[in-house]
Amino acid sequence: MLSPAPQAPAARGERLHEPAAEGHATRLSLAADSPSGPVQLLLPPELHSPAQAALLLHRAATWLDALEDWLAPGELLHWAPAEAAGPGTAPGRLRAAIAWGHRTDEFGGPQGLELEAAPLFQRPAPPPLLGLQWPALAAELLLGRQDLPPEDLAGLALGSVLLIEASFCSDWQAWLRLPAACTAMAPTWGRSLCAGSEASWFDRPSGLAARAPGSGVLEFRQALAEPLPAERLFGWAPLATALLPSTLISLWWVDRSGQQPDCELARGERLAWGRGQALRVTELCAPERCAQLQAERAWT
Repeated sequence: MLSPAPQAPAARGERLHEPAAEGHATRLSLAADSPSGPVQLLLPPELHSPAQAALLLHRAATWLDALEDWLAPGELLHWAPAEAAGPGTAPGRLRAAIAWGHRTDEFGGPQGLELEAAPLFQRPAPPPLLGLQWPALAAELLLGRQDLPPEDLAGLALGSVLLIEASFCSDWQAWLRLPAACTAMAPTWGRSLCAGSEASWFDRPSGLAARAPGSGVLEFRQALAEPLPAERLFGWAPLATALLPSTLISLWWVDRSGQQPDCELARGERLAWGRGQALRVTELCAPERCAQLQAERAWT
């Protein structure tokens, strides 16, 4: 955390590195790099100097140890003063409020935690000691990935029907994730769910292995009708009730090299189709892109 003086040993709870000068005019935060990406602690607004930040961390050492054990087990994070972010968060970032059962000093404890959202799918539930209060989050279901031959892209028109190949599996699984627009990591970080009756989704049984959603360049995405509590999105708590997403599906082309942004090709309704599901196109979003993809794929 902070080192109050260069000659003092950096003990846990006293390891704030101090590259910034005293007397910040703006509200302070503390930033550190973790295996899950950059982390920022939002400090009380009346706290303006690194010396005050060091005192706060010292008195909140037990809480900070629990945070670091959760984010970076076995590692020591090095915190440095930084200017606090604005009221909003950048795409792919998540901010949690911190509820304190007691005051740690005259300023209280850190008031918020900001971090990368997608890696939280790989973290266990945070310990209750942290008192983190998460917002409800927009989420989507990745219903499947697949490829289409050039002639199918050419036939993409209003009223056309595209089969969702993954839905014809007896144990169809979808990927519950953050909207792909939020972060480049979202396509590979999520929570596997199983299909139920009447287009619903439920927790995957513990004895059933998670199945990746495929590797094609076309994705079928379905937004949830309502924001989802973070504990359920990241798998820290069971869904409790089956998910009933919106009936609308979007079809996206994804560049697996990451060199081009995702492109929404079409939108439509999810239909039952035999023992599987299909997308019936009701809106074309990028007909020029479809034609370009058809031409490119005809030569491959």
